[in-house]
Amino acid sequence: MRLKFLHIPKTAGTTLIERYWHNDNFCAADREPTTPGHQVVFGHTVAMDDDPNTIYVTAVRDPRERIISQYNFVRSQLRYMNPHNPTELDFYTWFINKEVIRPMRYTGMIDWLNQANHYWNTDTSHYDTMYSNQILHWNGETTSIEQPRLAELTERRAEVYADNYKCFKTNTHPRIHHYIDTSKDVVGEFESLCTQYDIQFDTVRDITRTNVTSDTLEHQQLKYTQYTDLTPDTQLMIEQETHYERRFYLEVT
Repeated sequence: MRLKFLHIPKTAGTTLIERYWHNDNFCAADREPTTPGHQVVFGHTVAMDDDPNTIYVTAVRDPRERIISQYNFVRSQLRYMNPHNPTELDFYTWFINKEVIRPMRYTGMIDWLNQANHYWNTDTSHYDTMYSNQILHWNGETTSIEQPRLAELTERRAEVYADNYKCFKTNTHPRIHHYIDTSKDVVGEFESLCTQYDIQFDTVRDITRTNVTSDTLEHQQLKYTQYTDLTPDTQLMIEQETHYERRFYLEVT
């Protein structure tokens, strides 16, 4: 039996990888080649295959917490890239451009799992960024938004999200055997699965410091932005954005 851990960004996957991947039958696919001897494979790049002896596991997180964690992660990475730049990236600017801002690709949990199942319909950059869509008009003195175009793009985005959710329910969800909720004991849940599938490991590393975003920001002397720090209208944007994500999260936890 082989276990593949589909590592959705910002869902505590690194917590597991750092503790176990040094075992001979475990593999961190984003860092080293995968071999037939690896009984457990973790990673952002892990995909589903046709092997009937493969168990698929993933960790999921409250979508509102996860999107805030994404934002804070980008803030921490920007400070690493230019530690002398005092400029902060505000949440709204990041939010409306999050599909094209790097250093890592940002898709929702549904999209990430669909991608692992070889389904991709998540290139939302053509309607998620205000400037590239030319809906923001500036004539040197005043700025305005083309409301009909904005409404059209918003409707299209909603259609894509609904389609991705339908694909997930029909094609991807039936293939995933276990979901680990990050609000619970992630390490304990994972070890229970190892016991259930007779997966052996020799040691567990005691990790005193990982790339937990809150720790990184503290080290950089920056405050971790919380959901409650946002204005009500910004919170509403998140609620609208994560409608299907929250529905999915409640269904699988």
